[in-house]
Amino acid sequence: MFSGIVEAVSEIKSSQGLENAYRIQVGKPDQFNDLHLGDSIAVDGVCLTVEAFDDEQMTFAVAAET
Repeated sequence: MFSGIVEAVSEIKSSQGLENAYRIQVGKPDQFNDLHLGDSIAVDGVCLTVEAFDDEQMTFAVAAET
């Protein structure tokens, strides 16, 4: 169970169903200015790995096991 400090709240911008997973794009909060590929971000208590990002969004892949 996630018991850390919530740093930001954002929204899911889009999702795409893949064969065995989903790819989701989540709005990138302004204060996430030190973000890097491979960073782990807790999203609703689940740690997801940043696959891509730009100034407006972060992209994650979510497998069925997640």
